[in-house]
Amino acid sequence: WIQLDAYESDLSWIRYGQTVEFEAEAYPGERFAGKIAFIDPVLDPASRTVKVRVNAANPGGKLKPEMFVRAVVRSKLSSGGKVLDENLMDKWISPMHPEIVKDRPGKCDICGMPLLRAEKLGYLASKNKNTETPLVIPATAPLLTGTRAVVYLAVSGKKGIFAARQVTLGPRAGDDYIVSGGLSEGEEVVVEGAFKIDSDLQIQGKPSMMNPEGGAPDSGHLRHEQHGPTKKETPEYNKQKPEPSKKQAAARDFSITIDRVAQAYFAIQDAFSRDHLANAQKAATDLLDELATADMKLLKGEPHLQWMKLEAGIKTSTQDLQSAKDIEGARASFEKLSGPVTTAIAEFGGGKTAVYRFHCPMAFDNKGAYWLQDHRQTRNPYFGASMLGCQDSVETLVAGEKEK
Repeated sequence: WIQLDAYESDLSWIRYGQTVEFEAEAYPGERFAGKIAFIDPVLDPASRTVKVRVNAANPGGKLKPEMFVRAVVRSKLSSGGKVLDENLMDKWISPMHPEIVKDRPGKCDICGMPLLRAEKLGYLASKNKNTETPLVIPATAPLLTGTRAVVYLAVSGKKGIFAARQVTLGPRAGDDYIVSGGLSEGEEVVVEGAFKIDSDLQIQGKPSMMNPEGGAPDSGHLRHEQHGPTKKETPEYNKQKPEPSKKQAAARDFSITIDRVAQAYFAIQDAFSRDHLANAQKAATDLLDELATADMKLLKGEPHLQWMKLEAGIKTSTQDLQSAKDIEGARASFEKLSGPVTTAIAEFGGGKTAVYRFHCPMAFDNKGAYWLQDHRQTRNPYFGASMLGCQDSVETLVAGEKEK
């Protein structure tokens, strides 16, 4: 038999008796197959994985103890969220030998144990309307906060207008998310660049992912303005608006400073991916030094007010990271730092280097968290070596002229 490690986020797809395909590093290109015979009921808290045992044939004794294998389970999900295997509908299965499947109750031919109905093992019970294909959207479409998921939809009849909508997501299926509620088939959603739309709405004080009710930017320059009831606005974004972008209003010298701040941020991210607190805190000092060189006099009007807010958030989070007593606390501060740094790069950066925005669904007790990198190879800063490759979405924030 083969023992596999399955990530916590994959458990919704895994069932006893499923067929598993796997390859061994010793035999590249050769595929083996088996069936899931046991799923450990206990999760490993360090790796966030569950042990899965697979019964597999071993032709010619090729498979040796301690060999490393990579496995794939291909699941089909019904619209009701149940794993669908038409070959097991209304069938009876041995609880110890998954290869024993019968049409009626009885005992296992091998061990003599009573057979169980397939639905008791998590499969769809029988053919009904729930066997329809579920509604899915690309994994790049939703913006995830850990507690909510928001997508931007094209407003019918209004070219260039997009509206935010909260949706309920099911499990991730490869490059897609299953949608449990909030969307209908045929609606058009933004699949690339939704974060840029949302970022602009946040700056304008309109309803957005992080601030559903909207509100004016919190800046010291606004303290003397008249206070009073605010008008609730529809969460829409018009890409044909004739106003110049903030990035156009930012001076070239200011953009160079932001790019240096970004490089210090990437150094922090890299240090956390290597589980190295001291290096992360040293890079945080470098980030504050670069931040201090930013000349706000180069910015006029709304970009100036915008930077005031971003600078405060970057400075506070970085200082908290510097003073953290352990790597867990420092990583929590890094997560807070990632938000304003993302907006600063998107709005004020020079755009010469590609920047990618990653999302880890398991960070901070499955609340999820984002981070940035200047290359596409996943290096998770929230888990480091224990789950270096953990991510469920990658979005291009800045296309850039070059990539590391």
